[in-house]
Amino acid sequence: MKNVQEIIDNRLCTGCGLCAALIPNVRMEVDSEGFLTPSGIKENINNDLNAKILSICPGINQINKNKDTSKENKIWGRIEVLKSGHSSDEEIRHKGSSGGVLTAIAIYLIESNMVTGVLQNTVSKNNPIENLPCLSKSKIEIISNAGSRYAPTSILQILPELLKSNEKLAIIGKPCDISAAHNFLVENPKYKSQVPYMFSFYCAGQPSYFATQKLLNQMGCNDEIDEFRYRGHGWPGDATAITKDGIKYTMSYNDSWGKILGKEIHFRCKICPDGVGYFADIVCADAWDTKDGYPDFKEKDGESLIIAKTSKGALLLEELINKGVIISKQLEIDKIKKIQPYQFNRRVVIGARILGFIFSKKYILNFKGFNLLKNSFSTNFRNLFSNFLGTYKRSSKKK
Repeated sequence: MKNVQEIIDNRLCTGCGLCAALIPNVRMEVDSEGFLTPSGIKENINNDLNAKILSICPGINQINKNKDTSKENKIWGRIEVLKSGHSSDEEIRHKGSSGGVLTAIAIYLIESNMVTGVLQNTVSKNNPIENLPCLSKSKIEIISNAGSRYAPTSILQILPELLKSNEKLAIIGKPCDISAAHNFLVENPKYKSQVPYMFSFYCAGQPSYFATQKLLNQMGCNDEIDEFRYRGHGWPGDATAITKDGIKYTMSYNDSWGKILGKEIHFRCKICPDGVGYFADIVCADAWDTKDGYPDFKEKDGESLIIAKTSKGALLLEELINKGVIISKQLEIDKIKKIQPYQFNRRVVIGARILGFIFSKKYILNFKGFNLLKNSFSTNFRNLFSNFLGTYKRSSKKK
């Protein structure tokens, strides 16, 4: 890639927001496909800023430099500690998307004065389906922002200003957000001590805002809404819309994600080399019960898959468990494939998809350290070729 605009034009922008943070007069706006992308790049970028963005953009740069191969699983990345568990606070467990573990961790860090704030996603006060970045500084704020938001968000557009204000942050974001923050800190090491912890979750892809509108339409909700959540308030929890008149519409997680939102994810997500949070200290996911070899989405008390991926993440997790903030039990690595089959299947074909993009566009993507070749041996040639060809065709589609 020669310039940032090429990243956008080739649908590789993950919408993290760093462009808008670093280039004056650039703003994040919803594009023609319903995703957040930086607007005003051509008019406001110069050569120095272009080089800076190209070096940190997670859309084209994700490099795993973990040298401790003894703890590196070829499918799931580095694993220091593996557990399943949930918050010991029943309110947090209920409101969270699964077991409320990330919410519990965030609250603990704030109340222990280990950070001054948590950079995360929140709901716009003006539009219940719009996501905005925010800095949560209290238990009340963190709980109010609990839960998955399956729509575009650009949390990093406020990161540089927060760091300049001497905030000490924990960041909760999608794997690509955490990768972007990692890249930014590598290029700006003076800020590293201000971001002691970064957390993520298993991500199956980012649906567009249009997908949310499609979801509302299929719910039968055509009125102005006052509140909307994608899931939570139970596990997995229904997608729920409440109108200004107090009328409530719901749809099961299996239908909302499985039949609508999951079908409308960003092109870049389909060639993501991560998705399992390589650059985070702790990663969480749904620890689904399985039935007949597949996840069972029946409503129950939430349970999280918890993976400490760094030594400091492992120490923090141990502290949280010892102090009773998180209730957990040991989990075997082989179990991850059973409770997260989508992520396993994606990990083994992603190399073929990336190759399909490269053959189509003639662009080399700087994705390293993800065992892309090794993982491909976990499936058959027919599956690999199908994913290669499908991505090759999608890559040829103009935005």
